[in-house]
Amino acid sequence: MTPLTGDDPVIRNKLAVLACAVLSTGVALFAAVAPAVASSPPTRPTGHWGNAHRVPGLGKLSTGGNSAVDVVSCRAPGDCAAAGFYSDHSGDQAFLISEHAGTWGTAVPAPKPDPTATDSFINALSCSTHGDCVAVGSFDMPGSPGRGFVVTRHGDHWGEPIVVSGTQVLSTVTTVSCARDNNCVAGGFIFDGPTNGVQQPFVMDEVNGAWRLPQTPAGLDALNAVSGRIISVSCASPGNCAAAGTYRTSQNGSSQTFLVDERGGNWGQAQVVPEFSMLKETSSGPSAISCAAPGECAVAGSYSDDASQVHEQLFVASEVQGKWGSPQQLPGTGRLNKNNIAEVNALRCAAAGTCVAVGFITDGSGFRHAIISDEKNGTWQAVLEPSELKPFSEGDSVSCVSAGNCVVAGYAHFGEANQAFTVNEVNGSWGTAQLLPGITALNAGQLVESADAVCAAQGKCFLGGVYVDAHSNVQGFLDEESPATVTTLKLSSAKIRFGHEQTETLSVQVKPRTGGTPSGQVTIVAGKARICAIKLKAGKGACKLGANQLKPGTYKLTGNYGGSSTYSRSATPAEKLTVAK
Repeated sequence: MTPLTGDDPVIRNKLAVLACAVLSTGVALFAAVAPAVASSPPTRPTGHWGNAHRVPGLGKLSTGGNSAVDVVSCRAPGDCAAAGFYSDHSGDQAFLISEHAGTWGTAVPAPKPDPTATDSFINALSCSTHGDCVAVGSFDMPGSPGRGFVVTRHGDHWGEPIVVSGTQVLSTVTTVSCARDNNCVAGGFIFDGPTNGVQQPFVMDEVNGAWRLPQTPAGLDALNAVSGRIISVSCASPGNCAAAGTYRTSQNGSSQTFLVDERGGNWGQAQVVPEFSMLKETSSGPSAISCAAPGECAVAGSYSDDASQVHEQLFVASEVQGKWGSPQQLPGTGRLNKNNIAEVNALRCAAAGTCVAVGFITDGSGFRHAIISDEKNGTWQAVLEPSELKPFSEGDSVSCVSAGNCVVAGYAHFGEANQAFTVNEVNGSWGTAQLLPGITALNAGQLVESADAVCAAQGKCFLGGVYVDAHSNVQGFLDEESPATVTTLKLSSAKIRFGHEQTETLSVQVKPRTGGTPSGQVTIVAGKARICAIKLKAGKGACKLGANQLKPGTYKLTGNYGGSSTYSRSATPAEKLTVAK
């Protein structure tokens, strides 16, 4: 274990009804078989969610019965990581699990920063594209809680944790963002003294694999801050990040929001959200910050607009060309939020001025309603409240692979239980929220409490969350969304006689990686010549050859699935057919 303290040098850390159309009948192949025409595939198939499943290996670790998946992040499609906790005889322990080439490994205990550590937790996880992953959290020592740490995954191996503030100083790491391999920023807070409860916010940079010392953002003194913490960080590129946090001007004072930008590796001055008083804000706190490019970010959170700090409203503010603008109430939430309780749980900006915020508002009866709000071309739109999710729901996470192409996950009341749901946005249009496949079978306790989703590419997403089993224990689950398919072709006979081709049946089947029923068409070709087109029913179909369709000879037949709005194209291996005289 290597503590990182003010006395230490910079430390390195590497973390588819049978239907067919025979297109030419009784005509020799060399004379009149139509040339192959590729069907037009969807430009971005949305994929299909597989069945939710328990985390491999977590049952053996969780001798205390409880577990949870809290965070998921991906380096590339099929190369992800997840983290959470499990309970054992000594308390709650952090675990990590890695995916390689589309297959999840086995959950392993997170490396302990100290052999005597008791409880440990992972608070955030970030994987850079085709690079390392960094998990951050905190661990407890006997009789003394709260020491923050960071741990990095290199390839499939998690390295040694680094204690942020040294074993003698209480701290927590709450957030992390990795812009590129070995270039991340973590944030959280350090207790200023072990007993006085005063928190000092910090940010900590990893530069080319070396973690620098934690630093308190400058300018908080000018805000008369006596205590604070970093809530969320986001990096657009190495050395160009933004952080959002809260501070108090007295020990028991109201919470206020501050923002701080990093440019070229240097952190600027902490600043308040400009003109927050326009909203009659008496207290506020950010939930998330997201940067699409350097100086092009957004922050979202909640605020109170009355002296008693009972009325809770939602706000967003945008940064354009490095300058933070005035906040605004998230459009539509004031009218919908009848019970004055609301929250933004996640925010993602795919491009400058194009973001998505998700969370919930409450109605007059106290029921939560999931909300989705889009920022388009710099203008926040009125929130969407998916009607299929009523009467109770909450949006927990959002991930975007490009502007207008996102996935939202959360939990909602389906039948008699709270279940996980997902909803896709394709080219700027939101679809219908769907019950997560397989979750009902797992969720015997009828309570899904959270769901965290991340997308590595269009239609290639991953999700982790928490459900309650038949023994009333909390359990973690994972799931995958994929558009991938495998198409197979079967010949009724490998050899037929010329003039009797109608005795040959060509059967195809399209199987998706993550289940569902593909629609669309499979085209059978011999080289560049099209033999027949099969319309899929229940993912299957067949066609017969026409008499004299093929001249004597040997052919390699291939079936090409053209894809659909959900599934990707795929082709069969070549099957040899001989036509004898």
